[in-house]
Amino acid sequence: FDRNSSTFRRRMTGSANLSISTNIYGMFPGNIFKLKAIRHTISPSIKYTYTPSFIKPGEHDYFAGMKWWKDIAPTPSKKIQRYTFTLNNTFQAKKDSIENAIHLFTYNIRTGVENDNDSGEWKWESISSYFKTNIYGSNLSVTLTHDLYDENGEWNNSPRLVGAYA
Repeated sequence: FDRNSSTFRRRMTGSANLSISTNIYGMFPGNIFKLKAIRHTISPSIKYTYTPSFIKPGEHDYFAGMKWWKDIAPTPSKKIQRYTFTLNNTFQAKKDSIENAIHLFTYNIRTGVENDNDSGEWKWESISSYFKTNIYGSNLSVTLTHDLYDENGEWNNSPRLVGAYA
């Protein structure tokens, strides 16, 4: 193999995704803070991603050293499977008429689990949660990140906060 050769080199990459999602609606009727009703929309989703290995053991990846071209990453050298779990929550209120809905807040949470087949174990990703409201002209958003592993990479039964942004 000659790195300086101007021979054309073929590269194969790709992945396959399968996802499923739905919306579930709930209504809390009654006069709460002068609101006629509060609507809660829950949107759960699950996504499966499969990326096959495109390099055989011992084969050289010609594209691995192309750091000068920022859009070209190394060719996947191991099979990766990933599940992503998302739960989006939206809360809206009805004050006077059906047409005028007030957006109260949004709360979303996301995590995933991945198997890179080197260890054969599934490893959980961090849990990311996001809260946002702009009720009465405010603009507040908070993002929290929790890790399911301790500083040594061991499983932790209680997620530890590793990031908070407002």
